[in-house]
Amino acid sequence: MKTTNTLSSETSEDLAAVATAVRYAQLGLRTIPLGRLESRNPKAGKRPAPGLTNWPDRAASNEEEALCLFHEYPSDRLAIVTGRGLLVIDIDDESEFARLEATHGALPQTLSAKTKRGRHLYFSVPDGVAAPTRVRIAGFGGIDTRGDGGYVVAPPSDGYSWIDAGGFSWEAVAPAPQWLLAVIGSKAKSGKGMVDDTVPRTTSAEGVRGSESLESLAVIEAALKHIDCEDRDNWVRVMYCLAFW
Repeated sequence: MKTTNTLSSETSEDLAAVATAVRYAQLGLRTIPLGRLESRNPKAGKRPAPGLTNWPDRAASNEEEALCLFHEYPSDRLAIVTGRGLLVIDIDDESEFARLEATHGALPQTLSAKTKRGRHLYFSVPDGVAAPTRVRIAGFGGIDTRGDGGYVVAPPSDGYSWIDAGGFSWEAVAPAPQWLLAVIGSKAKSGKGMVDDTVPRTTSAEGVRGSESLESLAVIEAALKHIDCEDRDNWVRVMYCLAFW
């Protein structure tokens, strides 16, 4: 039986990641914890946290799930799960990106984040359209897509930061142009649309901070019931985490 990690092993960076995952959940985003950066294995920091299997189904989509998942797999790194209406273009080669725009047209201004090797551009995808995850866009090196079945490393992970000062906001996410959807091979999707209508979208972090409802407090209360009431160290760390929220 798997031994669950405790908050006593978490760092202040871990707790900041927890708080961010909770905020992202309030904005309608799904998140997963990633492995820690290791000098002997640089790719570890881009993979799901060790032991986290079936991550598409385990991804946290609400506040309680975020608290529990990041408590079970403490990490200072997190990823935003793509798909369900969210597409991210991962640019590692600016010259290839310039060639893409010269060939097909300029992309609209949209929410973006700095990465260790380039930047991420966030786009929304219409309901009923499946946006694929591809290692590269055909004919253009150094440009990947993250859609259905994918995820992107996201702030506040080390080396990643929002270019927009306000952080994530759905209002800043531009719709993906038709030519981009065609180039990456998007197809019509039958059945339920891409956006999970059960997860309400708050348009900005400011909106979240201004909507501390009884429902949100009830979610936090339910999550806190999982912690031993006599474990003082854990409760001190939880209070520190909630201070960020």
